[in-house]
Amino acid sequence: MNLKTIAIFVGAAIVAIIFGVITAISIKDNPGKIKSIPQPNQVVNATPTTAFPTQNAENWQIYKNNTYNFQIKYPSDWKVTESRKSIYPSAIYEVFLYGSKDVQISQFGVITPSIRLTIFKKSNNLELFDWIKTNIDKAAKNVGKRLIDGKEALEISRFSYEYPANYDLVTENKGYVYYVSMFNSKKVLQDKIEGYNMDNNQQLFNTEQSILSSLKFSVESNSQLTCPTSEWVDCMPGPDVGSRPECEPAYLKWAKENCAGFQGAAL
Repeated sequence: MNLKTIAIFVGAAIVAIIFGVITAISIKDNPGKIKSIPQPNQVVNATPTTAFPTQNAENWQIYKNNTYNFQIKYPSDWKVTESRKSIYPSAIYEVFLYGSKDVQISQFGVITPSIRLTIFKKSNNLELFDWIKTNIDKAAKNVGKRLIDGKEALEISRFSYEYPANYDLVTENKGYVYYVSMFNSKKVLQDKIEGYNMDNNQQLFNTEQSILSSLKFSVESNSQLTCPTSEWVDCMPGPDVGSRPECEPAYLKWAKENCAGFQGAAL
């Protein structure tokens, strides 16, 4: 070993000793600034920006839809929107329930808690899962089953990879298919996926289950009235207009209050 090589080794050793001394002094003087580094498989719980609201389901609001014969409960601070338009061309109606506050479910970001219920007219005799692959997503996978109001619902994953946001429920009743799309925390909680906040996901999961368990395929009502089959009823002047019960002011008022999407009388 020549003198040049020896000098290089000695110099490296001196640098390492100096670095070690400086690091030791830094730790001694600033103990609060040293943080542990998460290991590759360690679960990291994000600090929530907003606590998920916990509520008594008995005090929740009830959304009723007489046209498609279902009702569902939702937290009192949530909102509801309805639409005849959907990303699915064959859908005939859509109801969107969503929370008023965002929730941090992971270290990667926040979501607005929501459940979307899309309704389709089932005009063929396909088995439900075959219908799903034909009308919703040909890549859908059936990953489980559960009961909604006594009816079997399929739990489906719509993507080739298993991501916890993509487990939806589909069921059918009296010629209609009901597709419930939501953020589902089930897989997060089961697998304790790295980077997800378990407390917020548990509360989100509990709320989802309470909403789903309230879905009923009948509408509680003491009224014998039925909703119109279209957005408008024909009340154009004519010889029989006075005998049309659907043109009576009391009925029109009731229909606007109870029938989703009803616009009024066409005059």
